[in-house]
Order: sequence, then structure tokens, then C-alpha cells
Amino acid sequence: SHLPVVYLLNGELQGVYTLRERIDAYYVENHTGIDPKTLDLLKVEFSQQIVVREGSDEDWQDLLAWLRTADLSDEDQFRRAAAWLDLEDFTDYYLIQIYAGNWDWPQNNMYMFREQRDDARWRFILWDLDDAFGFRAPWDHNTLAWALRDRGRPDLAPPWYDTYGAFSLDATLIMRKLLANQEFRWYFGERLEALLNGV
Repeated sequence: SHLPVVYLLNGELQGVYTLRERIDAYYVENHTGIDPKTLDLLKVEFSQQIVVREGSDEDWQDLLAWLRTADLSDEDQFRRAAAWLDLEDFTDYYLIQIYAGNWDWPQNNMYMFREQRDDARWRFILWDLDDAFGFRAPWDHNTLAWALRDRGRPDLAPPWYDTYGAFSLDATLIMRKLLANQEFRWYFGERLEALLNGV
């Protein structure tokens, strides 16, 4: 959430700023009730660097390592992925990013969190859409193809990416793997249609 505020310095108007919540353990606690002492909160920064904000990235790294060789067209493996990720949350998160045309994502500006419990699933926080909705990115950017790339894409990469996104393929791994599952592909398409027609 945010709040526009007038910023005065020594009585002189400096402008109108947008006061925003900071993404940290207390943000997650306020919005989900998860105790900060039992929280894993991670941020993906530029170049796919995982920054641990709270807790540990061990479970996240285990997930990525498993996904690299997993075949989610197999129902047992898909169920294992669904136990690791909140698929409804992840799908909505992905769809808003794609709809917004955010090309500075998913290899950057991504927050994810989970409670430190065996049955806890990873969820995602929408954050930093500065390069979305046509700002710096072309209005017709194919963000779906960008978010599913399995190699460098000079035709889709922002101009400041000298490797055309080839360095950050872990960022697209989860969705690429999920879409190998027919049931999930069906759900993804239905959810997209429902959001476009109902929100």
C-alpha cells in the first residue's frame, strides 16, 4: 500500500512523494500473521542474485535444484511441486507481471517468503513495477515469452541486458516446469481468462 505525502524541508516544498511500505519481516507479519522469527524472506536482485532478508534460502535452493531435473508432467512430481509452492498465489503473481508487461522481472525485483515449517509453501510479493505498463518497455513487449525464456532473447531483452537474459534462466525455471503439466496449463489459461474478464 502507499500514501501520497507532501514533502517540506525547512518550510520549502520539495514535492509530492509516495510513502510506501517496506518489504521486510514486519510487512509479512502484518499481511499474513507469520512470526518474523519463523520466516524465510528472499529477494531476487539483478543478475538473479538471491538475497536473504530473513531466515535462510536453503529451502528455496533445494526447490530450484530439484526442479532442474524434475518432470512435472508426472503427476507425483507435480504434486510435490504444489506442496512446495502456493500455486494459486504464484499463478496470480506471474499473471499480473505479464499483464503489466514488466520486463525488469523475473530475474530482478522478486520477493518470496515462507514460514519455516515442513508444510509451508512459498508465496510471492508484487513489488517494483517501474518498468511496467509501457514505461521504458514497449507497449507490445511479449512479456510471456520473456518470462518463459530458456535461452538469451536479444529480441525481448531490455537494452541494458548485455547477455539478453541468458544469465538468469533460474528465474524462469519454475513456470517453465509447471507448464509442462497439462492440468496446470489448463488452470493457468482459465485463471488468466477469469482475471481478464472479472477484475
